[in-house]
Amino acid sequence: MSYPIRRDLIFTELRDDIEISSFHCENEELNEFLHITAKFNEKNLISKVYHYYNKSTKKVVGFITLSNYLLRLSDSKKFDIQKVPAALIGRIAIDNEYRGHNLGKDLIQFAIGRCNYIKYYIGCRLLAVEVKKEDLIKDYLENFGFELVHESRGFYILAFDLLI
Repeated sequence: MSYPIRRDLIFTELRDDIEISSFHCENEELNEFLHITAKFNEKNLISKVYHYYNKSTKKVVGFITLSNYLLRLSDSKKFDIQKVPAALIGRIAIDNEYRGHNLGKDLIQFAIGRCNYIKYYIGCRLLAVEVKKEDLIKDYLENFGFELVHESRGFYILAFDLLI
């Protein structure tokens, strides 16, 4: 699986006609979310699920969720307000078979693009991610311009400024 694999990949919304049972990543919590919880969340407008889908193999190679979020920043000098409207990347995963091809970059860029579109229709200044402190994705996200905006006992909140 080299670069040409992207030629067969598309983003699509969660749909009943797309088989998700074969999706498996290293994080069981994320597998369970996609297989059990994703449709409930979508139906109840809790989050929007987007598949990264291989048209040739008919396989979901990754997914990402977006939802509304309100970031409370009590000591923010950057935003001049304490409650900043945001979108949240709640879940992001790549199937084990497709790891190592930097497809996570595509998911992040898709989310940024989607949020850059919606910011003109609703208040949305930031794209935020809550990251468990032990999760290695923090450094990866910082490569895309996400900045640490809050730290608590068990997690970090990173944000990408959509105004820039």
